[in-house]
Amino acid sequence: MDDKPRRQPRPAPGPAAQVAGFAVGAAVENFVPGGGTLTDLFKLGADWLGDRIRAGDKRRLDAFYDALLSSNDAMDEQVARALLDDQDFHALLRACVNDIEAEKSTPYATLARAIATNRVPPELRRHFILSMRDLAYEELMCLRRATVARFHPVIPGEGGGSLKEDKFLTAPAPGTLEAIRIANLVARGYVDDAKLTTLGVTFAQATWRSEELTPAALGWSTWSGSRVAIITYDLDEGNVGSLATRIAEEFRRYRVDSNIVAVTEQQVQHLLMFSSHALLLVGDKHAEIESRRNVLTRLGNQMPLVAALITPSARKPWGVEFAKVIPYAEPSAGTDWLGALCQKVLAQDPRASKNDKTAP
Repeated sequence: MDDKPRRQPRPAPGPAAQVAGFAVGAAVENFVPGGGTLTDLFKLGADWLGDRIRAGDKRRLDAFYDALLSSNDAMDEQVARALLDDQDFHALLRACVNDIEAEKSTPYATLARAIATNRVPPELRRHFILSMRDLAYEELMCLRRATVARFHPVIPGEGGGSLKEDKFLTAPAPGTLEAIRIANLVARGYVDDAKLTTLGVTFAQATWRSEELTPAALGWSTWSGSRVAIITYDLDEGNVGSLATRIAEEFRRYRVDSNIVAVTEQQVQHLLMFSSHALLLVGDKHAEIESRRNVLTRLGNQMPLVAALITPSARKPWGVEFAKVIPYAEPSAGTDWLGALCQKVLAQDPRASKNDKTAP
């Protein structure tokens, strides 16, 4: 009987293992005159990397053509044939394959399609192609975010108002990556004074598909269109300021913008222009509220005005017509009284106002 241990046959080493094996040999033979292992190492490495590069190029081309053909924009056969023979298309395709950022394949294809369907003026095509080649993916994303912020009422991370494009286009301290990105966009004419130029909007719309230029595509939410003026004359009393802030935060959960104001005669027109509803927080300053009766009446004639009694001794202001009066109720554990309050305000139809909202 053969007493030699039995061994299972080993699989042939892959390219990476072969490169590592040659590297060990090269560490010894490289010091020996005439040693050939180092040459073999680089030759094998070149072959292996060549295969990897060809596979990467194929994936890049597949992604390019997938994006080119998946758009909702119609492209007839005549346009497609002209595109295949177009020098600009060939230039874009070569730039896409040679680009070090694989994630730019879709913007490359979107630009190719925009050019083919004549959505890019002929005089801008070469400039856009060169920009696509030279700009980094994050710079293209910067233009995308700014474009969405310009055309949609995006809810910011905190506070009221809408997200502005300058949040993405304002250069920070010199020498940072963000400053370099903004400088690159300014140099190509796409950004000026922290705002998109007309050329910048055209380029962004040519390099991103319409469904990509939406808040939802970026994971953002938008304001509903309603805006509530939270009116109080008791901000210096107890917890009224804190309550008003909590109400504003609750409205935000409903995608409703709001502002807290002690409205005066001079502010009425501004509120009428920019608010759809008004909520009056009625505390214990009865004389102060009733002295504003004319202001509140004017508001109530133009938009739904809801009064919420927020203290046990609060009473409905005399001489003012309200769309609804919410009586005081001690908040109890487990009840969403803030949410209920906001829903009652928003349930009032702005179209039911007595007069046109913008009337003086």
